Amino acid sequence: MLLVVLYHVWIGKVSGGVDVFLFISAFLLSLSFMRKINEGKALNLLAYWTHVFARLLPAAAVVIVLTLAASLTILPALYWNARAVDAQASLFYYQNWNLANGAVNYFAQGISDKSPFQHFWSLSIQGQIFLLWPILFAVAAFLVHRVRFKPVPAAVTVFGTVFMTSFALQMTAAFEPIAQRTGTNQMNLLETGCPYPFAAPEGYLNDRKKRCIAFSQKATEEILRLKPTTVVIIATTTDTSADAETTDPNLDETLRVFTDAGIQVIGLRDNPRFAQDMYVCAIRAQGIRAAVLNPLSRNMVIIPPHQFSRNMQTVVPT
Repeated sequence: MLLVVLYHVWIGKVSGGVDVFLFISAFLLSLSFMRKINEGKALNLLAYWTHVFARLLPAAAVVIVLTLAASLTILPALYWNARAVDAQASLFYYQNWNLANGAVNYFAQGISDKSPFQHFWSLSIQGQIFLLWPILFAVAAFLVHRVRFKPVPAAVTVFGTVFMTSFALQMTAAFEPIAQRTGTNQMNLLETGCPYPFAAPEGYLNDRKKRCIAFSQKATEEILRLKPTTVVIIATTTDTSADAETTDPNLDETLRVFTDAGIQVIGLRDNPRFAQDMYVCAIRAQGIRAAVLNPLSRNMVIIPPHQFSRNMQTVVPT
């Protein structure tokens, strides 16, 4: 709470208060559910949700109703419908998505792009955590009691799947506007934790490697069957333990089957991964010096390693 107050008093200098609060809330919630799973107790999600939202909703509803009433009294009729939509989004805990879809600037000053409900974005995220987080733990509990997983591996499996899927969606979402604008169809072939193509490594093959090999083979077969105009892949890999991004040495040969079939292949670069928290580094180095202390070239080379592929076009930032 102190960080939130400091940010609004000393704006632009101290930040992260709401983020810390949401993180701590999710962390404490995770500890509570993990303790129940370890002790073999029932999670009883319905009772949990009833207790939590019975505590949150009344106060929030009063504020929402009063804010809406003030908006209808003070603001011109032109803005009433938008404020009603904001009130509904705040009441049902999706105000953060409502603001994101409307591309609302949090620091906007004009009456047309400023919502009196926009501060409900953080409560919406908290409500979504209280609603969705227990469901993930319920899946983990199912793995523990029915599939005989141990509690920690079960939780890691469930949440790892969610986090890796979110990374994949981050990459594919950027192409949706392009597909809509050009009138083309977009199909995503995804497998959590598996790059494409995935060549069989030497040595012992664990379950993940076997799964990735099978996915790579099936994905190739499906692409050749569909014969799309273009295939887009993440062609490089970055890792905190490596000096720079790398690419599979067999990538070019693997993709030749697509070019031979007349399919264009475009390779994207992976996100940079730094060994330290770059946000903290930038603060400690006072902003501009961070670029000197941690040059991007240490993790992403100027010329990407997949640029010289004969069977793939590359996307290189300028």
